[in-house]
Amino acid sequence: MSKGRLGGREERNLRERIAEVYSRDECVGIWYELRDGTRKRAPWNKRDGGFWEKYNHRKYVVQAFVGEFQEEHTERTELVGKHEYRIRPYPWLEEFYDAKLGGLITRYYGSSPLAAFVETGFTTPRTKFYDSALAEAPWLVLDRLPQRFWKNPHNMARVVNWLLDALDKAPEELQAADFIDNGLYGPLKVNDWSPAKVLRKAGHEVKDGDMSTAPHNYWKAKANVVQTVEDVLAKTGKRPEQLIAQDFEELGYSGLLRYYDSSPIAILREAGYRMQAIDKIHVPRGTWQSKKQVRKALIRAAKAEGKQLEELNTSDIHRYCSGVLAAHRSVKAALRFAGLEASVDK
Repeated sequence: MSKGRLGGREERNLRERIAEVYSRDECVGIWYELRDGTRKRAPWNKRDGGFWEKYNHRKYVVQAFVGEFQEEHTERTELVGKHEYRIRPYPWLEEFYDAKLGGLITRYYGSSPLAAFVETGFTTPRTKFYDSALAEAPWLVLDRLPQRFWKNPHNMARVVNWLLDALDKAPEELQAADFIDNGLYGPLKVNDWSPAKVLRKAGHEVKDGDMSTAPHNYWKAKANVVQTVEDVLAKTGKRPEQLIAQDFEELGYSGLLRYYDSSPIAILREAGYRMQAIDKIHVPRGTWQSKKQVRKALIRAAKAEGKQLEELNTSDIHRYCSGVLAAHRSVKAALRFAGLEASVDK
């Protein structure tokens, strides 16, 4: 039998029966007939099964389908950190069904367009259809990724290493916003919205407290505060009373400082250190010239002593925030400065 072009219906039927591999043009022609409704099904034979069983048939049709889709849609460029990507449009699951390729995408690719693009050469270097953006960062190119994509530790490592490189950050500097701003809800969603958990899944040894932004309510747990204080003391080589806010900031614990109103005193008290040991602790310059900080310190001292504001005395203030007295000379003056004198009068 001649292996030239199909010459008619009889020759085509014969070739379908013996399952001869079709050329690219012939495969695309069969797909057009399926899409237009002039053909009810793809060729099939008892020996080799369906038309889609042959890799080349799948490859030719998927490449043609993607090519037409990209001609009809506009590509874009996207800047992520220090990298710029050329983003080409790709069809998603619904488009495969609309193009009468539902059986192909479901049976052979598990309903995953990404799997179809990978198998048919769009992520294979040195080929005509290679797309570097799709190969390096499919999460940037495709609106949706396959189910369970983020359950794979390899994929988690890929996205984390890509994000660290693009943003030029250290692992502990990554924040939830870095993922969200780049459309990466998936890694956070399957890891309780915790960047630290994402990093651990990707093979980075980090603790929640190491992160620049610890998980919500992390600092409410006393054990986490105690562990962090011990880490700061060990790394700085200081005694508790020598610690200052900058020590926590330089070690990446600015979140702990914010939670305790920038007060190392409050942090150490929560960690269980005796007050006598932290009376001399330093706070940032200008702290007690801030009405907000003085107000918080006085309220905290009253709460710790179980007293009303008007019951506070000099010893109480010395015990919890001696710098307030140094800056304002008396308890009454401090209360007046903080706008709490009215509360006392009442």
